[in-house]
Formats: sequence, C-alpha cells, structure tokens
Amino acid sequence: MQLAHVRLGLAILTIVPAGLYTKHYTGPAATWVHNYLGGVFYEWFWIWVWMWLRPTSKPATVGFLVLGVTTLLEFLQLVSTPWLQAIRSHWVGQALVGTSFSWLDLPHYVLGTLSGVYLARWLGRAKVIQPASSPSKRSST
Repeated sequence: MQLAHVRLGLAILTIVPAGLYTKHYTGPAATWVHNYLGGVFYEWFWIWVWMWLRPTSKPATVGFLVLGVTTLLEFLQLVSTPWLQAIRSHWVGQALVGTSFSWLDLPHYVLGTLSGVYLARWLGRAKVIQPASSPSKRSST
C-alpha cells in the first residue's frame, strides 16, 4: 500500500467533518465560513476522492473536471425542476447540489480547485511503504 493513498484517505476523513462544521460555525468571519469556505472544502473533497479512487490520475486534470462539474452544479441552482426539487428537499441533497446561485461561489471553487490540486500533489509525494525486510541469509559455499 502506498503511503500517499493512506494520506489521501486521512485527508478525506478530515475534510468531511470540517466541511460539515462550516455550516454550524459561529465564530469570527462566520458568514464567509458558512457561505464560502465550505465551497473550498467541497472542491478538496471531490478532488481527493477521485485521486484516492484513481491514484494514477493527474491532479490538475482531476481539478479541472471537478471545477467543471461544480460550476455546472452551481448554475443548475438557477433551474427549478421537480427532480431537482426532490433532491433539494433533503439535507444531503442541499449539501451536494445546493439551493441558491451565487456568483461569489465561483471564485471560491477556483480557490478550492487550485489549493486542492496543490494539496493532492503534496499528499501524493509519499513513497511506497515497504515491509521491513529480514537480514538476508548468506549461503555458504
């Protein structure tokens, strides 16, 4: 197993509660944390999940695709169809698809993509974990 894979897994397990916490944060800059930092974490999450599932993918390519999908989802918030309303009627659907369009989300998605790609590269620099080898036995001739 590669240490990079473990590190990405731990990063994913860390970013999920951090992202959920942004919705309940009440400290300094609470409005920004609640409305925009979650978008940065959202990008990180999807980039890291993709890299964890497909470790041979290039982080920049993954980031570009994730940014494209999240931007599309942002613009879908301008549309109201019965199937989208059904998804948005649940908390998980609201968290994944969103409920209201904001132009200010877009630069935060870009920030999340750029920083998420950088962090994915950093997390991916770890070497392969080699099991400890026992001293080699010399053959006597």
